[in-house]
Amino acid sequence: MTNRFFKVCFSAFLVSLFILFGSCLALLENAVNPGNVSNSNSQSPPTEDLGWLIGKFVDEWGDETGDYFIQFNKRITGAFTTPAVSNANLGVSNVIFSEVQGLTFEFYKYGRDAVVFTPGDKVSLILRYANDEKTLEGKIVGIQAIALDFNDDLVDMLSLEENINFRVTVTSYLGLPAYYQFNFEPKNFVRAYEGLKNLGENITE
Repeated sequence: MTNRFFKVCFSAFLVSLFILFGSCLALLENAVNPGNVSNSNSQSPPTEDLGWLIGKFVDEWGDETGDYFIQFNKRITGAFTTPAVSNANLGVSNVIFSEVQGLTFEFYKYGRDAVVFTPGDKVSLILRYANDEKTLEGKIVGIQAIALDFNDDLVDMLSLEENINFRVTVTSYLGLPAYYQFNFEPKNFVRAYEGLKNLGENITE
């Protein structure tokens, strides 16, 4: 009787130990990889695809800054011309809008090779949209991104949600120009931007 009682108690102890171990593993996994904050796209609209994803800025150490952005998640293609090639295939990626950096985007030659710039490069843009045309100056962010500063005119243009023809000229410090052209239609920008602003308000409250 004593041996049987001992076996039952020991079995119950092992089961409890197994359950406790499993709970500890689950807690550890959530602590290392919490599903609602670890992925920059985890804040994307949960019920419908607006064509935009919400992400978080991080600093050089990978820590979140508290600033958010919306990223266009549709494929964009165009063409580029340099002194070496003419009208070659261009991919446009990482099209990101925020009140911190404005509108930024990156170019990929033949859709795969990142175009790298230098701080001394000069950027000018001609934007054609809704029977209007603007000539603007851009800037290089890092070594890959081209940026348009955040302002009311930029928001108004994107809020039209109509096709925008981008003609970008990047002139190197040696005076050699490269030309990039693509069309960007920011569908659902207004709703995505509203979600971004609401998220920022909730964070600061």
